[in-house]
Formats: sequence, structure tokens, C-alpha cells
Amino acid sequence: MPRRLSSSTLTTLLAATIAWPSSAAAHVRVAPGLPAALATSQLEESASLLGLESDDAAAGAALTKALRKAAAKRGLGGGPEMSLVEMRLTMGCETNSEACLAEGGKAIEVRQLIYGELRKSSGGYKVQLYLLDVGSAGIASNTTVPLSAADLSPDKIDATAAKVIQSLLPKETDDEPLPATTDTPVVPETQPETTPEPDKPPRQKKYEWGREKPAPRWKKIGLGVTAGVGGAALIAGVVMAALLRTKLRDDLFEAVDKSQDDDGDGVLDAADMDDPDTEKNEANVANNIYRSDSDLCETARFKPNPNAPTAEERNAVRNAAVTGVCNRADGIEKAQFAAFGAGAVLGVAAIAFTVLLFVHKRKGSEGAAALLRHDFKLSAAPTFRGGAQMGIGFRF
Repeated sequence: MPRRLSSSTLTTLLAATIAWPSSAAAHVRVAPGLPAALATSQLEESASLLGLESDDAAAGAALTKALRKAAAKRGLGGGPEMSLVEMRLTMGCETNSEACLAEGGKAIEVRQLIYGELRKSSGGYKVQLYLLDVGSAGIASNTTVPLSAADLSPDKIDATAAKVIQSLLPKETDDEPLPATTDTPVVPETQPETTPEPDKPPRQKKYEWGREKPAPRWKKIGLGVTAGVGGAALIAGVVMAALLRTKLRDDLFEAVDKSQDDDGDGVLDAADMDDPDTEKNEANVANNIYRSDSDLCETARFKPNPNAPTAEERNAVRNAAVTGVCNRADGIEKAQFAAFGAGAVLGVAAIAFTVLLFVHKRKGSEGAAALLRHDFKLSAAPTFRGGAQMGIGFRF
């Protein structure tokens, strides 16, 4: 399947062309003595016969040459000589689409294109040709002619080509004779001529789906950063959620239990609750937090002396140790929500960059059309050292 030339390749080839101007060759054919204006008109009216596709390269090349000679005799010549494969490759045509080939015909400034193929068949060959009207992007005529091996012999191939071109041309019909003249001239009724509107070529999509090779660096960097940082944020959120439900929960219960152990012996007994001294007993239970309380943190943060004379006394909480654990838990909970939020946002961004890797602008056929207008040619030949020698040519 032909592959489109990337914009970077076209730029490189053009730069090489400028560097080697000696490879350029003029391809405009003007008959000797023909005025310039008439020569331009003839070029616009000309046609180009593209080299045949064939599973027999020698027979295809020989018949292509003979067909070009026969077509030129019928006024279907003068255009650049290139093959159908070269036209598809340069224009980025996936198939022999009339719309795509018509764009190629406009690029090389011809009104008609003749293209087709020569295939082997039982008993010989079969040639199939199409005459494409470039302006309307429609097939004006086509023909299929069976040929024998003898028809392609050097002494018969020119006659064979003339027969094939003759069968391709639309059949001409004679005009109906006018009625006999009388004293009063009869004016035949004429219908107003209507020019059929050419079929519009299918609209090419601006974007296409598929892995772009090579992928732009900024897309790969964007995907890597968003996927990496987003994944790390989600992992951090999961770790903090587990920490809240294990370590900090245990620390909170431990601080709650210690708030009741006033004598510090690690055992909650009557000595922690009862004391002969009433004031001391009230002091013992003033900072107690119990697991049965509806909200441990709210109970620990309660300020029992809001009207105390000093700020320190007014801001004093019921139990500072439990309050400290609650404050740590609140901070980790906020960080957990932030991590999950960042992970979600970066995850969406990673999905967007993934889509961008597979959605990209179509490689423009405008550059390819420009190459065709200048009859751009690229060739390669093997060297004795096992490498390849490149050749570039174009016309001004």
C-alpha cells in the first residue's frame, strides 16, 4: 500500500533539490516556432497517459510507450510522463480514486488523465484503460481489450496501441441531416444548452485516526508527566486513607484512654475516678474523654473557660493530647482529598494526551501537488559498495 510522504520528508527533498540545481530538467514541450500564448493554451488542453500498472514490467513499459505515441496522434498527449504508482504515491492516494487522481491532474496542469493496468490472463493479456476528466473528476470513458502475446511483439505493438486508444475514445455520432430548404427557411428548434455540474470531490477530513510516527515529543512528554504524577497522587491518597483508618485511629483511642488514667499506671481503676479531696477529683475528671462520646474530637476541643482573664486560659481545650491527634488527622484528611483530586485531574489529562497521540492532522496533499506541478522526481540506484545513490530532478 502506498504511503504518504511526510512534511519533514518533503522539506528535506526540496532542500536537497536547491543544493543540487544541476539535477533539474525542463519538461515543458513546445513545438518549434509555436507562439508562447498558443503553447500555454496547448498545455492546458493536453492530457497525460500514466505508466500502466502491470505484473509483467517489460510488457507494461513497452505498451505504455506505444500507447503514449498513439494517444499523442489523437491529441491526448503533451503532459508529464509519470507512472500511475508515482502519481498515487505523490498525491497520497490509497486507491485509484477519481477525486484524488483528479487533484494530481490539476497539479500537473492537464485536462485529462489516461491510466490503467495490464494483467496476464488465460491465453495472453488484458489491458484496461480509463479516461478521466480532471475538471469534473469523473470517468469519461473506459475500455477493456484482451491481447495475445503476439499483439505485444515489436512489429505489432504500435497497431495494438492504436486499436486500444481508438476503443477508449467516446463514439462519435453524425449530426441529423437538416430538412430540405423551401421558400421559407425552417429554423430548427433548439433546446437551451445546459452544462452539467461536475461532481464535487469528496471532502477530505482535516484530521485522521492512527498512531503518528514519529509522535511529537511534546505529546509523549505530556503523557508521561500526567500519567506519572497522577498515578503517584492516587497512590498517595490511598496510603493516607489507610493511615487514617489504622495508625491515627489507634493513636486517637490511645490518647482517649490516657485522658482517663490520671495516676499514669496504665490501668483505669477507681483511683483515677475517686479521691477524698473533692477539688482534686474534679480536676481528675475535667480532662477525661470517653470512647462513648458522640464526637471525640469535638469533646476534646471544647474550651471550658471562654471568659477567663488570660488568652491562654480562654484558648485552653479540654484535652490537648487528644486534640493534637485530631488536628493531625484533619491535616492528613485534607491532603488525602487533594491527592485524589489531583490524581483525577491528571488522569483526565493523561487520557487527553493519549487521544492526541492517535488523532492528528492529515499529511497535506498541497505539498505533494506543488511537487507534481514542478514534475518532481526522486530516484535511487545501487552502488558498488552496497549503498544507494539518490537522484533528484524537477522543472522550473
